Amino acid sequence: TTHRLLWFSSSSSSSAAPPVSASIPLASITHIFSPKKSIKSIFTYHRIRFQVTATDSRSVVIKVVVRGKVDWDGFLGNVWDCWRGRAWESDGSVRMVGVAGILRKEQKMWETTEKSLQNAFQDLNALMVITISFFFSLFSFNSKVNAASKQ
Repeated sequence: TTHRLLWFSSSSSSSAAPPVSASIPLASITHIFSPKKSIKSIFTYHRIRFQVTATDSRSVVIKVVVRGKVDWDGFLGNVWDCWRGRAWESDGSVRMVGVAGILRKEQKMWETTEKSLQNAFQDLNALMVITISFFFSLFSFNSKVNAASKQ
């Protein structure tokens, strides 16, 4: 759920219809069209078009119109970066937000610590086995030297 485009509509074309909401996983976006830059685009709503592959393998072009004062260039830059970098496949390089992000980060830290401890104890166990075998070899050698010196 961290790599989706979400939008909500507060009104629809008919007054009787309920508000509309939708989401699109970034993995289903196959192409993002560059926004048109012109003098007219400064005074109109922000628009973005992208091509999406639907679940039945059909390709659909969706146009999203954004109203209001938003950091459009920042938003578009973040979408481009996540989409180009295939952020949904990464191992956490994308910023994690909210309580779920904090919990996920904490869990990763615990897993890393646990793995480090397991490796340390495996190394310690291997060292103990070598030490014990060395001790028995030394004890055997010492008893042979003592037996040879008594004769």
